[in-house]
Amino acid sequence: MHTYSLVYIHVVFATWSRCPFLDPATRPELHAYMAGTARNLGFADAHVGGIEDHVHLVGRLNPACALSDVIGQLKKSSGDWLRKRIPMFRWQRGFGAFSVSPDRIRSVQRYVMRQEEHHHQRTFRAELEKLSSDLGISFDDLELM
Repeated sequence: MHTYSLVYIHVVFATWSRCPFLDPATRPELHAYMAGTARNLGFADAHVGGIEDHVHLVGRLNPACALSDVIGQLKKSSGDWLRKRIPMFRWQRGFGAFSVSPDRIRSVQRYVMRQEEHHHQRTFRAELEKLSSDLGISFDDLELM
C-alpha cells in the first residue's frame, strides 16, 4: 500500500539575524541546490526562491516525512554548502510553515519564484506584519522565523 498526499506546504526561514549573506550571484545556485535537496528529502515539485536574507520553499510534502526533520536536514545541508563560500554563514533558528490549498499552489509558486521583484515593493518585515495580521497571530511569533 502506498501513502499519497496533496498537502502543499510553504516554508520560510531567514539567515542569522537577517544578515544579507545571500548575494545575487549565489542565490540561483543555492536555490537549485536547495530544491534538489528538498526533493531528495521528501518534497515533490519543490520550488525555492528568496532574497539576500531569507528563502521560501513550496512543494508537496510526503506524508511519511516529518516537516521539522526535513527542514532541519535542509537547513543543515544548505548551511554546510554555503559555509564553503561564506564561512560566517548561519541560518536563523526556526521556520514558518503554512499549508497551501491545491487551487492556490500555482500562485504561491509564482510568488516564491519572484521574491526579488516582490521585495522591491514590500520589505520582509512588512510582509511578516501583514501575514501575522491575516492569520490572526502575534507578529512576535512570526518574528522568530
